[in-house]
Amino acid sequence: MSFLAKLTSAFEQLLTTTDPAVVTAKQQRRVKNILWREWRHGNDPEYAQQLSGLVADVAPHQELRTQDRPLALEVETALRQACQLWPKTQDRWAAPLHLLDEQRRHLAGPDQLLADLHNPDWVKRFVARQTLLTLGGEAVPQLTRLATDKKSPLREVAIWLLRSIEAETTARLSAHFSRLLCPRCLVRFYANQVFVPGLPEFVYYGCRACGQGREFLEWTGDVVAVLDEKMETAYVEQEGVIRGNWLHYRSLFDCDWVEIIQATDEDVERFAVQVGNDTDPFRQPRYQDMRCLIGPACRLSENTVRILSRMFGQVALE
Repeated sequence: MSFLAKLTSAFEQLLTTTDPAVVTAKQQRRVKNILWREWRHGNDPEYAQQLSGLVADVAPHQELRTQDRPLALEVETALRQACQLWPKTQDRWAAPLHLLDEQRRHLAGPDQLLADLHNPDWVKRFVARQTLLTLGGEAVPQLTRLATDKKSPLREVAIWLLRSIEAETTARLSAHFSRLLCPRCLVRFYANQVFVPGLPEFVYYGCRACGQGREFLEWTGDVVAVLDEKMETAYVEQEGVIRGNWLHYRSLFDCDWVEIIQATDEDVERFAVQVGNDTDPFRQPRYQDMRCLIGPACRLSENTVRILSRMFGQVALE
């Protein structure tokens, strides 16, 4: 299933995709009302002009006037439905939505997308906003900095995107995030908190380390940190255990025990220094009860073994 399909599925309670022939007037009004709110609150005059034809016949009632800007996924889903409901809409919106799909297939980094928010082309700005939603937690640090800067012209957009990322990841991941493991970092997903002065806290779901929430392993089993010069892959699943290659990552990940098969004193001591300096609230308290197994082929110095003994609850030579 594509990322967009997953997003739309997560928000299907907001907009019900139905064959245009049987769409009710109420559902049509819902689409137009979402786009009217986007037209009113989008803070992008050229972009608003592209929406104006879709909402020209909306007679906003008092309740609609008091509603905030719709979330990013609501806007996109409404635009895609508008293209189905009113085919002439495709003349203006088919190309921007196609470009958005292409951008998602070849994701740029958050810095490039934030730069595109200043692009003179309204289509590039639209695509950048929606693609930042796709990046999710990976874009949160940059968006948080913008949201904190009261002088930034992008502050309101950043706050809107933080709210959109919060809503999308909550709908898609919150029910099972504790079972998800990031394949990039081998770190568990988490309800990550974001604080912006003067605003309620934001919570988004994703990897505790890199923030991303698009790729994950459904994994509730054990993870082992392996130091083995002969291990070639980043990680491998063997007999119900994920064996993560610390010599590949060169950074800590969530593990249940440690196996040192073949590694130099220098590498092992660098690993031990990382463990000693680890402040991660999930990992840090676990080291005192964790096993560290040293393979028979690994000839570590007595000093290195002593360092390991200070880091872990049990150090055993196999």
